[in-house]
Amino acid sequence: MSAIESLGLGSPENPVRADRPSAMFSEAQVVARILRFTGYTIDDVINDPIARNTVRGYYGLHRCVEKRCAELDELSAR
Repeated sequence: MSAIESLGLGSPENPVRADRPSAMFSEAQVVARILRFTGYTIDDVINDPIARNTVRGYYGLHRCVEKRCAELDELSAR
């Protein structure tokens, strides 16, 4: 199992392969994980600009990691 898969990050664009479990998350699950990680609630995100920017930053990081994982998966499949 690679380090990326052990973190629970997968690429939803790729079909599920039988040799590894699926690690697909909905957007709501991703946001819920980020909120748990940062310790903020949705009310904090709505009312506090610092909390909002922190969650936005982690969400952007999540998107970048998923995109890069998809690129690497595509390259390794060739």
